[in-house]
Amino acid sequence: SSQSVNITNTPIISNSNNFTITSWFKTTDAGVQVIYGECNSTGSAVTAIYLASGTLDCSRSNQSDTSIIPSPSVANDGNWHHVAFVQTNNSYRQCYLDGVLFGTNTTTTSALTIDNTKIGSCISNGGVWKGIVGTRSCKRSPWVFGGN
Repeated sequence: SSQSVNITNTPIISNSNNFTITSWFKTTDAGVQVIYGECNSTGSAVTAIYLASGTLDCSRSNQSDTSIIPSPSVANDGNWHHVAFVQTNNSYRQCYLDGVLFGTNTTTTSALTIDNTKIGSCISNGGVWKGIVGTRSCKRSPWVFGGN
């Protein structure tokens, strides 16, 4: 079944220059599904982790700036996967799937106007999660993954 949880009507990450969002997830659905989303009511301002056609995307955007990091790997195979979306300043983001960095983006995003934070959805008219979302965390500072 499709489910989502409205955490708050205010943002957790919002316009923080530094953040990390992580989650475990499992699904076989091929539709657009949001794992974690901070959005405005129209969906035009978004910080989100979602699946689209089975691949994972990490996104931070508003009407004038868009930063999407698409995964090259399918993640709707019914197995447990771990995602981490890290922003170290307002123009550098990284996304990891199962501990492997799959992309970065250096688009500078301007201030976002956010009015809801949800697990399993973002806006009321789409992207509702069909699967299992495990442990999830949000932090207003970057976690460091990998490195030498």
